Amino acid sequence: MAARPSLLHFCRLILKHATFTAGGGSVTTVALERDLVESQPWLTLDRFRALYGLARITPGTSILALVTGLGWEFHRWPGALLGLTIAAIPGGLLAVLLAHLYIRVSH
Repeated sequence: MAARPSLLHFCRLILKHATFTAGGGSVTTVALERDLVESQPWLTLDRFRALYGLARITPGTSILALVTGLGWEFHRWPGALLGLTIAAIPGGLLAVLLAHLYIRVSH
């Protein structure tokens, strides 16, 4: 296993997948696995699957739990907090925009 990604590289990777991966958490999980295990072997497949398994049993959205766990694995508190925040921003902005559009159209 190679060295861990820098915090900046990790944040850019999470932002890329949170913003541009369509199809839900399962698709994002596969894309993250490809980038973290296959393309840049920063994690073993067993370690990635262990983090994914933990994310699946936590309450809430599994993909947010997964990126938090990945951030913790690579950079502890800063990685966990930034991973969670960055992963939540695109979906949160989309929800706000759709709600605003709904309000404008319905009135």
